[in-house]
Amino acid sequence: ELSDLFSSQSLFASLLGELTQTIFAGGSLRAETDAAKARLQIQANTYANEVLQAIREVEDALVQNAKLNQRLSKVNRQVDEARLAEKLSRNRYSRGVENLLTVLETERRRTTAEDTLLQVEENYWNARIDLYLSIGGDWVEPGKLSMVTEK
Repeated sequence: ELSDLFSSQSLFASLLGELTQTIFAGGSLRAETDAAKARLQIQANTYANEVLQAIREVEDALVQNAKLNQRLSKVNRQVDEARLAEKLSRNRYSRGVENLLTVLETERRRTTAEDTLLQVEENYWNARIDLYLSIGGDWVEPGKLSMVTEK
């Protein structure tokens, strides 16, 4: 009834209801805050892992590039030596000192060395591309992308 609206029991019950609602809402807000902090921590960990992965890729590409650079210089020396040996065997053959089998063998060694050189050069350039891409490079120049997609 209207007279019970302002009674002490009614005011006490209303106050008690408001207080309990605030207490329960406080727990809900705390839980939401904890969940937001957990999501933030997960995102921070994901970002840190991605940064570490990117650093690892760059370091791997740098190491691969250095190794292939050393290998390339060794194979270049082998090709030079094989060419020199072939030239020497041809000269000896033309003077009658060496037989044809030796000339053919030196030609085979030279072609094998040149094939190896081509393979190492291919690996070297692929490693350079991997390094370029790992540090954030791209194949398409800015402004060229729109031309490619228009066609």
